[in-house]
Amino acid sequence: MITATAFTVTVSRNSLGGQWYIERSDMPETNIRVPYRQVANYAFEGGFEADDISALEQGQTIIADGEWAAWLWQFAEAYEG
Repeated sequence: MITATAFTVTVSRNSLGGQWYIERSDMPETNIRVPYRQVANYAFEGGFEADDISALEQGQTIIADGEWAAWLWQFAEAYEG
């Protein structure tokens, strides 16, 4: 089980298409690029709702906190390998 965190995770879509940038508030110099379909395919596990996914696909930025932030960061690190 993932526990709550002291950081937030920002997810934004690259305007050039196809990727989301995932960044931690306590590590602003570090961002991980993940193909947006990879995030969308797994996002419901972590707590994003359909409206959040739709907002990201339309270019809006989402800020996650707590367990969802921890899950999302673990997903990004695992994807980055």
